Amino acid sequence: MAIILAIVLFYSLDSVMKFMGATPVIMELAKTYTSLFIIGGVLGAVNVTLGNLAVSQGAAKISLKAMIVGSISNIILDPIFIFKLNLGVKGAAIATLIARVITSLMYLIYFIGDKNLIKIKIQNFKPTVAIYKEILKIGISLLILQILQTIAISKISYAASFHGEEAIAAMGIVLRIVTLGTNVVAGYMKGLQPIAGFNYGAKNYERVQEAMKASIKWTTLFCIVWTAIIYLFAPSILSIFGKDKDVLRIAIPALRAAVIMFITFGFQFTYATLYLAIGKALAGAFLNSLRQGIVFIPVILLLPKMMGLDGVIYAQAISDVLTTIITVPFALSVSKQLESKIIFSKNFKI
Repeated sequence: MAIILAIVLFYSLDSVMKFMGATPVIMELAKTYTSLFIIGGVLGAVNVTLGNLAVSQGAAKISLKAMIVGSISNIILDPIFIFKLNLGVKGAAIATLIARVITSLMYLIYFIGDKNLIKIKIQNFKPTVAIYKEILKIGISLLILQILQTIAISKISYAASFHGEEAIAAMGIVLRIVTLGTNVVAGYMKGLQPIAGFNYGAKNYERVQEAMKASIKWTTLFCIVWTAIIYLFAPSILSIFGKDKDVLRIAIPALRAAVIMFITFGFQFTYATLYLAIGKALAGAFLNSLRQGIVFIPVILLLPKMMGLDGVIYAQAISDVLTTIITVPFALSVSKQLESKIIFSKNFKI
């Protein structure tokens, strides 16, 4: 599947880039990067699969080690290939490809060498419609989320382009910093989903409720701390990425605006993940698609026309407010359902 998607992406790249409003220069750079990155994308799919297989067997440490080594390798190799070898965008793609090869090798060595793990054998591959149905119920939501995030990023860049190169650079930096925070919460959700799903299937509804409450508590705490740090130290953090005064003039208020409602992200993501975990795929897909898609895309299309650059800067904050409001009734509904199931199971000793 990953190979098929990679081929489709490669041959439809021109159409995709035009749809996103890319200039000819950006399109040429994208082709240079994508030609190599597609191979890395296939390896990325393999790495995610092997990582999940390891975690499902209780070997979470190898998944953590492989991701850390791969990320550090990419960070080290990027400046070498981009600047030292003067390969530019092509160098960035090569660095990413090598880093993913390293990650793949780590997984393969682990799976071959550890006798306690279930071995991956082609003869054990017996797909059924029922299995694929369950996979797609969860996977399609994440696929939609990734597609919407890509569209959202492109629309931010496009909206910022009307206000000069400094605005594009500023919003690019802001997006990278904000993504660091969202990735932490996403990692927490990756742990919540199997716990909630397993216990819901085992009818241990109290454990599901505990997991949900713990998730909201700790992700919200992280989001508050993250927001405070970013908001207070925005100038210092942004200066790491460059000293251009025109870029910083836009980036500082943009970064503060982008994180001001980030405190609600843990709440949003917890319930989106919970719905997926308990098999309510349609509601889960809807909630997952709100923040960067159903809500955000109309906001980023309309707000800059009404408010100019401020519309670009405050689009994410407004999207977070609207997403939280929409999530509340879903949160109340699933919480009420869990409470009812807990009372029922206690009364009838299920």
